[in-house]
Amino acid sequence: MDHQDKAASLVHSAKNRLQLLQPFLESLLQHGDCQVQRTGQEISNHLNEVNQQLVLMLGLYRADQADLLQAELIEVYDLLLSMRDQVCDSRIVIDEAIPELQVYGDERLIQAVLGDAVHNALRNLSN
Repeated sequence: MDHQDKAASLVHSAKNRLQLLQPFLESLLQHGDCQVQRTGQEISNHLNEVNQQLVLMLGLYRADQADLLQAELIEVYDLLLSMRDQVCDSRIVIDEAIPELQVYGDERLIQAVLGDAVHNALRNLSN
């Protein structure tokens, strides 16, 4: 096993450990105190960002192993809707004028870029 394989294994392990935090996060989001819920939502946003970055790292590892990216037609609007549903933040509003926006590229990379943009926008709204 070379260093890249070991790094990919560690990234995969870290990603799995993040998923173990989900039940604890759910209890924060269900808490009656609004401040606890806001803190839980902030933790959720950060966990989603880290998870997306880890998925991107694993995707890049796989791409490096295969020496090619998986280019395909991507429905950006559908991808944004999916991301909004995962983040569950009412501040995310998607312009209804873009349902036909499509790009050709690697979905994992597009997802990572859009995920970073959404996270940065939410962080800026919080400041």
